[in-house]
Amino acid sequence: MLGHGEVLARLERAGTYLRVFARRQDSVYVRTLLTTTKLRWKKLVKRVDDKGRTLVQAYREDKRVSSVVVVVIVVVVAALVVSVVVAVVVVLVLVVVLVPNCAGRNLSKGLTIRVEHFYRLTAKTRE
Repeated sequence: MLGHGEVLARLERAGTYLRVFARRQDSVYVRTLLTTTKLRWKKLVKRVDDKGRTLVQAYREDKRVSSVVVVVIVVVVAALVVSVVVAVVVVLVLVVVLVPNCAGRNLSKGLTIRVEHFYRLTAKTRE
């Protein structure tokens, strides 16, 4: 595959040959075609460079966004772990508080007693 410089060099050689060995009116037409082709080629190269820069910029932004997403996922997982740990601690505290009060009794009976006591306290505050 030919590179950009090689293509332009071949085109220039062919154009020079045609300009030198063609009739005068044809050489003006060839010169115009060469100039138009060069301008189109420069536009194409400029657009390709612009698209390349845009792609590089999009890639960098994608890397930044993906790293932010990873940080957010880590924070959410950490928050879930902390909430699970807090829930376990609350359950353990409840067990520590309820078990000594239920010594010698059935645990479910102790829970029933506590719930009834709670309802009585909340009923008094509502009145």
